[in-house]
Amino acid sequence: MRGRSKTLLGYTLTALVFSFGCGERPSRELSFPVFAPRSPFPELATQEKASPPGESGSAFERTLNAASPERPPTQQQPPGQNVPLGNGLLGELPSDTEAWTWSADPGLTLVIHRGPAGLDALIWAEAFSPRMMLSPSTEISRFHREVVPEEVEELLDPEALESLFGRGLGRRIAHGTGLDARQAGRLLQLAMTRTAGLGLGFRSAREGSSGSRWIGRNPKGVVVRLARSSGIWGRQRSFPGELARGLARLGQAAPALNPVAEWLSRAGNGEEQPGTLTGGPAYLLIGSATDEHETVGAHLAVLCRQDPQCPVAAELAAFLGSLQVADMTRLQRLQGSSAGNPADLARSAGLQILPTGALPGPETLNAGEPPTAGPQR
Repeated sequence: MRGRSKTLLGYTLTALVFSFGCGERPSRELSFPVFAPRSPFPELATQEKASPPGESGSAFERTLNAASPERPPTQQQPPGQNVPLGNGLLGELPSDTEAWTWSADPGLTLVIHRGPAGLDALIWAEAFSPRMMLSPSTEISRFHREVVPEEVEELLDPEALESLFGRGLGRRIAHGTGLDARQAGRLLQLAMTRTAGLGLGFRSAREGSSGSRWIGRNPKGVVVRLARSSGIWGRQRSFPGELARGLARLGQAAPALNPVAEWLSRAGNGEEQPGTLTGGPAYLLIGSATDEHETVGAHLAVLCRQDPQCPVAAELAAFLGSLQVADMTRLQRLQGSSAGNPADLARSAGLQILPTGALPGPETLNAGEPPTAGPQR
């Protein structure tokens, strides 16, 4: 105890000398947290391994080497695949184009990995909508409703409420489909997502959240925010039965949603698709990636089967470590090299999502009814 007291006293006296002897100093800004790409993956060590001096290769290779203890750090890997993400980011995937397949349109990038047993990992990266600047909580809820609809579909966002009680789409859906106001609001919100409320087939287990949250800058300076949930990943759910009865008249009540109504009448019945996953343990990482000033970014959802562990955890960690800001010219060039469109790639993996251009813009939510012709004055 005496030694410990002397040590504490020494620290205290040192602090006093510096505080009084050096005069006033400007307060030092707190450093922003560092995002360790391996940390969200339970299969990988919790501490990020430092790159050995003189190590060469891309950031993706270095992160992959760090995430795979059995891989010699100096082993050179073939150049990875650059993929566009959101409205200003790109990431790097492994070079194996047979195992790692991606497709992108202006709003969505879908990546799937097929192992020996079939689909075992998926990355869903979606550009922020304009709502992100005006109402981040509404935009984040919309993305969660797209990926894991069961968790948030009962909540009505302010835009949906305004649409219900104003002269927007929600009110017209309620009047034209026979649904009550709350059901009409739920239907409207689900119909405004790329999965139209069917989700990605992941169902969080009770108490499935790890309680862990990660936020920080990755090695490329991109701010990554993620949370992890455990559950079951299998086929997509059916469209909720109490809302499905309104689909027959949805297109007539709200013509802007007619393409969604027609698509749901075919896709929302829960029929198993070719390549559909059989339900098995998995975890979901959900969050976002942005630049330092949050002017560009993307929502992120990463799914991986646990059989019993995620077989590509190291590669997914390397992908998160490779996220970086890129100029639009490069992103458009990458998007032009996309093989097919995300809807076709999703279908090959047993998922059904709305094709590009099927969704109306968010401005239609509260657009008034077409004006009625009246007498001229």
